[in-house]
Amino acid sequence: MDKATVLFLNRINANFYQQVSTSFSETRANPWEGWKKAMDEIEAFEPDFIPHTVIDFACGNLRFEKFLLDRIEHQNLMSFHTLDNCTDLVSLGSQKVSHHNVDIVAKLADGTLPGLLKKLPEAELTVSFGFFHHVPSFKLRKELLAHSIDATKAQGYIVISLWQFMGNEKLAAKALDSTRTALPHLVEQGLSLSQFEENDWFLGWQESGALRYCHHFVDEEVHALVDSVSHLAMLIADFKADGKDGTLNRYLILRKLPESKVTSA
Repeated sequence: MDKATVLFLNRINANFYQQVSTSFSETRANPWEGWKKAMDEIEAFEPDFIPHTVIDFACGNLRFEKFLLDRIEHQNLMSFHTLDNCTDLVSLGSQKVSHHNVDIVAKLADGTLPGLLKKLPEAELTVSFGFFHHVPSFKLRKELLAHSIDATKAQGYIVISLWQFMGNEKLAAKALDSTRTALPHLVEQGLSLSQFEENDWFLGWQESGALRYCHHFVDEEVHALVDSVSHLAMLIADFKADGKDGTLNRYLILRKLPESKVTSA
């Protein structure tokens, strides 16, 4: 996928969240079951784990930050660095965090994300929930995962969720319908179908008419993502959670390898 297509799809998503930020946030008030399971997995691996510094890519309305502060007893030991470009969502949060108003996809596309991350303290826990499916192209998704590991301390943890919405009959039907309807109009606006990648779709939101680009993760791509960073981090958990049937999201938990191993890899 070329850069022009990446930025085209990214603009669609930016417009989507500007248009529906309030109604979208109202449907996202409770913690995801997958978050609880992810923290259980980490604490089973490392009892009494306290992430002194947390980095959250695409933090939304700071729901994960609230969840973690409620869960971990020593709240005063934790600090958060959140990245997102939808300030309408972030402003709805109540927790004090160091927020960075950043268009993550644009910075991935122009190669400037690593420079920004170097300005942040390394994290014991780096997360990204409900975002990887908005990153256009397998290339940039691989890069985001690698950058997430780079932003994490040696032997720290990286947790990401990957949306597998085409496994849900209702969402799959919506994706098929929305994509079929949207493509002719988007092609008129400059979208090149030759640049579209397999399992790329468009989804609407309620009756707003707003549209978002979403990528569905098949198992083969999940494995390829893990393989692409195997020299940087070890996969310690891989599970599905969320949604009525508990299979809507695929979660990956990785632990960054000791620096000596990364250097020698």
